Amino acid sequence: MNKHFITILTILLTLMVGEQSVFAQQEKPFWTGGYFYDANNSYIEVVSAEGWEINNARNKAYKELLRRRGIATGTDTRVSIKSGNLSVESNHDLIVKARVISEYVEQLGPGEYKVYLLVQTAKNPTFEYEHVRISTKYPFSARCFVPGMAQIYKGSKGKGAFFITTELLGIGGIVLSYAMKSSDERLMQEDLKHRAEYSDRADMWQNVGYGCIAFTATMYLINVIDGIAAPGKQTRIFINKKLAIAPTISFDGSMGLAMRYKF
Repeated sequence: MNKHFITILTILLTLMVGEQSVFAQQEKPFWTGGYFYDANNSYIEVVSAEGWEINNARNKAYKELLRRRGIATGTDTRVSIKSGNLSVESNHDLIVKARVISEYVEQLGPGEYKVYLLVQTAKNPTFEYEHVRISTKYPFSARCFVPGMAQIYKGSKGKGAFFITTELLGIGGIVLSYAMKSSDERLMQEDLKHRAEYSDRADMWQNVGYGCIAFTATMYLINVIDGIAAPGKQTRIFINKKLAIAPTISFDGSMGLAMRYKF
């Protein structure tokens, strides 16, 4: 019987590891609802497009970015997209520089996808990008001690439901096994003819109870560790608002450099 419980526990743990990525994909990052930020050296914005497959939708999203920036591509203009970096050159001069900070793919139906790109476009191709970081970390919360609550709070509803279900199954198994054990022990006293049979069954249910206790405790411990350590859905975008130096023209026509710091 213990071997069966080890097998079941292994299967459940394997499913838990695999479902994290599956259910995480169902949680949209907050920025897919629309985001725009005007930094010193760049624009940070969301572009999206639908297509018959992921690459098709992604390329359409890049075209939408170029349209927004007012760049018309032609025979003398070359667009290069490599590893999430986009560049547009004309007469061997770089005129547009952009990069993908994050991407989210949504399947709308069979053979139909929508790609969201969080893109940073340099205002001038000679400017350096500001450092951008998307946070998936959450502060410690006592929710991690309640099965599934920390996972639901972090946006992993599927994983939260998984932990709640496994704990309920484990507790139900404990209650059932010890109820059956008590019943067989009572029958041992009432039916002396089959005492040995009831004794064996009582021992079996006790082993089942031990297995359920071990399973429930193990899953609870995994729930606590996961609730503390696992990242959640994207919550905030952090931008390094560093000092920027840019050319400027005053009202009298003189040229110079201006320093800006965006708070």
